[in-house]
Amino acid sequence: MKNVALMISSMAALAMLLVGHSLAPARSGAAKLRSDESSVAYAAPAPAPAAALAASVEEMRAVAAKVSAGGVFLDGFWGAAFNMRRLPYTTPRIAPYTGQIRTSCGPVGANNAYYCPNDHTIYYDVLFLARMMRTVGAGLGTDGDMAPITIIAHEWGHAVQRQLGLRGLLTIGRELQADCLAGAFVRGAYQARRLDPGDVEEARFVLAMGGDELPWFHKEAHGRPAERVNSFLAGLNEGASACGCF
Repeated sequence: MKNVALMISSMAALAMLLVGHSLAPARSGAAKLRSDESSVAYAAPAPAPAAALAASVEEMRAVAAKVSAGGVFLDGFWGAAFNMRRLPYTTPRIAPYTGQIRTSCGPVGANNAYYCPNDHTIYYDVLFLARMMRTVGAGLGTDGDMAPITIIAHEWGHAVQRQLGLRGLLTIGRELQADCLAGAFVRGAYQARRLDPGDVEEARFVLAMGGDELPWFHKEAHGRPAERVNSFLAGLNEGASACGCF
């Protein structure tokens, strides 16, 4: 994923209203999944003070712990999906960094999360995910902890694409399909009763934040905010079969 995918020009809270149904806590057993929730209203982000761009050691540790725990569930979910279809599956590595890092796909800079197919590794900037967790939490009045997991789930979607040998899609097609696969994972988490109240809204929020207005043929296009949310919702409500890869 390029920086444009999930990076915002300012790290202030993005005021966002998700119109429609809100998923009830998974523990209650009363939630109903719906796929018709595409109306999203946005307000332009206000400039963030420099202090807001920093992340505390505690925030960084919290993000690393969330990503580690989420990675275990992601691996189990996709491993089972591949096994059910008698397909080979290899767990991608997860590598945190700060600032920048050299990979076999080239250097990866700050404010990024990126799947490198050459070494089958998901790299993520710890500071970036910590800021995303804080921003989403501030915008929704929650802890925001599903935001970094959703970002990693999107990158894991690229790992799934590679292992399925999916080629030929334009960049925007690959990115929206990865959003759909992230939704399929969240559906699995819901069915396993692993979601907390607000988790789905946090996932939708962070994907909408990463939307862009680039033309569909642009090499870095990831989709408009509503397109990204709709792709996520397709996977959430229908599973991986809705993503066109199984």
